[in-house]
Amino acid sequence: MPRPTYSKNGLTMKENKFVVELIKTGSATEAADRVYEVKKRSHANKIGNQLRKKPHVKAAIDRAMELAGLNEDSFSSYLHRNIQAGLGEKATAADSLRGLEIYAKVKGLFNRPIERQDITYKVSKLGKQDILRELSVLSSKVTSMITNDS
Repeated sequence: MPRPTYSKNGLTMKENKFVVELIKTGSATEAADRVYEVKKRSHANKIGNQLRKKPHVKAAIDRAMELAGLNEDSFSSYLHRNIQAGLGEKATAADSLRGLEIYAKVKGLFNRPIERQDITYKVSKLGKQDILRELSVLSSKVTSMITNDS
């Protein structure tokens, strides 16, 4: 078996590819599946979780996220801006929450599998300010829930 080649940042070439794919897809399982070409999805899940827990891989993920401008400080304000912008462009709170979900998965902020739930609000009789207020409250609750889980 050939010895792994290490890059300047101390990661193997496959670990580097894993970090890139994780940022692209938001899924450690999908990233491991693409990089390691495993036969079973369960193996990709195991490899992805193991890699994400390695300190040097986790540090590389954090560096890549910082370079992309994604960090804990920016994601809350980004989510809030997108919720407000989405109201005028037919986007929904679910669109912004999906982005938040991907970010949280990449950062490993969830300690359990994510069950996606659709949230439906009856907004036909609410004004724009009421909708913004409701979305802001929802955004705060989700942010609080995620930061308390980490």
